[in-house]
Amino acid sequence: SLWVTANQCAGASAACVQAINQLNTRLNTRLGDSGYVPNHCYSLAINSNLAQLHVSWRVEEDGKQVFYIQRVASFSLCSAKHFVRLHQWMMAILDWGRGQRLRDI
Repeated sequence: SLWVTANQCAGASAACVQAINQLNTRLNTRLGDSGYVPNHCYSLAINSNLAQLHVSWRVEEDGKQVFYIQRVASFSLCSAKHFVRLHQWMMAILDWGRGQRLRDI
């Protein structure tokens, strides 16, 4: 089910955000405040009919680290228009990852 898939994405996203936070800790140790990579990541939950794009991040609130996941968009895979839109989102995220995100790291 899509619910199970979304939960698996949430777990994988939490691991990615944690890895980014560990990277930031090491960068901060070596570079000070100039060493920081934004700690958000994207995930995609898909079943045979629907794709859901999520963004995840972690922030400190009241001295505690809080993990968030937010659905950004949903796409019906039965609709050509939605399928094209999903492809556009994915290409934009990949371009960001190969461009600005990679330079930040």
